[in-house]
Amino acid sequence: MVVFGLIALLIVLVLMGVGIAIGLFACLILSALMALGVISSSLVIGFKSGKYSHGIRAFFLQCGVVAGLPAGCVCTWLAVKIFDIPIQSWIAIGAGALAGALAGLLTGLVLDQLFRLFIQQLRKQVAARKMKRLPNVPKDAIDAQPLP
Repeated sequence: MVVFGLIALLIVLVLMGVGIAIGLFACLILSALMALGVISSSLVIGFKSGKYSHGIRAFFLQCGVVAGLPAGCVCTWLAVKIFDIPIQSWIAIGAGALAGALAGLLTGLVLDQLFRLFIQQLRKQVAARKMKRLPNVPKDAIDAQPLP
């Protein structure tokens, strides 16, 4: 009887491990599909509008919302559990999702502005380097060369 119990326990543990592995694989595929969706929609927005900056802005905003939504849910749920706030879990998770999405949206807007400032500074530096590369020929060097 003990042998059958050990065999059953072994089968249950193997099946649980397989189930966990399949669940992790499904989460990995879902993450990859979400990342591809965010990137491809940002590219489409950039191509349709004709400006790469619109695509980059869409990318930052989408990444902010996608990252802020679960972060807000988890933080609100933890706050409810730690501080023992008398509120239903689904309301707390919904409020956390909304707050996280708004925080992610604001973070995306801030990142977009920082990226724009970075690009402006980069353009200024490139323009300054182009000006330095122009040959500075002294006036006397032009006069000193013999004519053919």
